[in-house]
Amino acid sequence: MPAHEINAAAAGTWTLGDLTVNRIGFGAKRLTGSAAFDLGTASDRDRVIGLLRRAIELGVNHIDDLASLG
Repeated sequence: MPAHEINAAAAGTWTLGDLTVNRIGFGAKRLTGSAAFDLGTASDRDRVIGLLRRAIELGVNHIDDLASLG
């Protein structure tokens, strides 16, 4: 990663319950397929894991998976 690369922490933080999270989060709703809630074409597991790992490397510490809506 280049030294000049900006990460999610550069956007500032906010409070989510008792946690402090970076303002740049990741919406993971479609990671399981091409449409929400497990509909559509399934995603490539290795690609999805790589994407999540990269998001974390860039400082994302809030991943919204909409699990509470189920």
